[in-house]
Amino acid sequence: MTLKEQLKRKTDNKTKPHGSLGLLEEIALQIGLIQNTLNPEIIKPAMLVFAADHGLTDEGISPYPKDVTWQMVMNFCNGGAAINVFCKQNSISLKVIDVGVDFDFPAGSPIQHSKVARGSHNMRKEPAMSVEECRKAMNAGEKAVSEKAEQGCNTIGFGEMGIGDKKKAIVYEQPEQKEINALKYEQQLFINAIVNDETPIVSGKDGLRALIVADMIIKKIHESKFEDNF
Repeated sequence: MTLKEQLKRKTDNKTKPHGSLGLLEEIALQIGLIQNTLNPEIIKPAMLVFAADHGLTDEGISPYPKDVTWQMVMNFCNGGAAINVFCKQNSISLKVIDVGVDFDFPAGSPIQHSKVARGSHNMRKEPAMSVEECRKAMNAGEKAVSEKAEQGCNTIGFGEMGIGDKKKAIVYEQPEQKEINALKYEQQLFINAIVNDETPIVSGKDGLRALIVADMIIKKIHESKFEDNF
């Protein structure tokens, strides 16, 4: 019997109708599989929130000004945000990491200072980050996680704060006519992977575009409004 089957049997043998705890049972199963044990345990859970500004906000992509980023970070530090309530109610430690906020936080603020730059560049006009800046940002994340692990934490959640973050994440550049065939090919690979419950593999500029468009297609399918226009 596999570990997954053993965990499922252990859950089903509790005094309750099978599956009555819904998502909680799925989470328990997932944690057991991650920890590779029939007796999973969450030890010293932590939430790491990474904050940075985005240069693309210069294009007016958000209804909120860039200053809201540092204001929200201070709100985290003062315990006034929803994540503070969530962490407090569940005994989860909270740490905010400044990776690129365009603001100088007061000395003594409970923030991990790992500023790579004062925000990214406007990706509409130039690369948002250099390779070196990207490496430094990833190293900051590695450092934050390693410190928590060394303290005995075995469960970490991740969050982010930065005005314009979601808009930047879905930037989609309309391809030229000569790129359409490559785009369609990448889209089909992506959709096939999703349908077959496999990990999609995309590459380069066409891959990124295909991923975004395919995501739109899949959402339309779920909404039962999909029309095959390809």
